[in-house]
Amino acid sequence: MDWRKLAHGNERQKQAYKIVESLNIDSSVDFDLTYCVAGTIPIDIDIEDSDIDIISSTPDLKKMESWLSKKFCDYPNFISFYFTSSDGRALVAKVRIEGYLVEFFAVEKPLNEQFGFRHMIAEWQILKRFDEEFRRDIRSLKRSGIKTEPAFAMRLGLVGDPYGAILDYATQMEAT
Repeated sequence: MDWRKLAHGNERQKQAYKIVESLNIDSSVDFDLTYCVAGTIPIDIDIEDSDIDIISSTPDLKKMESWLSKKFCDYPNFISFYFTSSDGRALVAKVRIEGYLVEFFAVEKPLNEQFGFRHMIAEWQILKRFDEEFRRDIRSLKRSGIKTEPAFAMRLGLVGDPYGAILDYATQMEAT
């Protein structure tokens, strides 16, 4: 899934692409960084207040933190922090750009192994198997305050941990 295809997507996808491209990430970092736009916008289940998620992999979180701080130091709403995620030690940064909350998530793990990426791919595979009504139902559940993975689990009738259940469901779907 190439996030750069957002340039040819719906209006919100085009806007997300424009914002991410305006950051000049590729030409402004001087350290090893792999990234992509993830979450609900690329798979077209975003709602009005959905953020632009940029997940990334870097062997040097300190350099990433320094780059983010320099890049966004003039933005009054910029924050960054570390926490321990299911993918290990993570750096998160949030900034509002052109009305969108842009959230950076950086860990030392390759993109395709990160839970956020794996969930997005699983959800995209599930969406391809269902009609537009399913997509509308997910958006409706999200508008009511339910997070994405629990919304999928509810709509599919999955029990237990929604995050694991979505990955299991997509894996079983692929096998059939």
